[in-house]
Amino acid sequence: ATAEGMVASGNLKAYLQSLSRAFFEVYSRQQRPDFWGMREFYSTVRVINAELRRKEAASMVLEPGVLMKTVLRNYGGRPSSELEAVVQEFFRQCGMSSTKVPRPTARDLIEENLQEPEARHLMLLTRNNA
Repeated sequence: ATAEGMVASGNLKAYLQSLSRAFFEVYSRQQRPDFWGMREFYSTVRVINAELRRKEAASMVLEPGVLMKTVLRNYGGRPSSELEAVVQEFFRQCGMSSTKVPRPTARDLIEENLQEPEARHLMLLTRNNA
């Protein structure tokens, strides 16, 4: 009920079950236990909701580009093969194709996060032996 309470658009409420199923599959199959958790799910819902609020009321539909950006922003930081499986799971559960959907660069995602006042903390994963 918490995620449903966060949602302003009836159109997004229709996708909550699909997003929940996708998250459950991703969470259950992640290669590094608890790397992703509920914070990613709630952030996914929050980011999609914010995107839909910015659109005109008539076009408040979850578009593939918004889903792609949201998944990359919230589930990035893992090897590309693992991230691709996450992308495919979310698109499959939402009944969309990820083919030909533009993928924002890591830099674009970081810049967007820094510009968003309500964004959760930005975590940058780097290679370091320390």
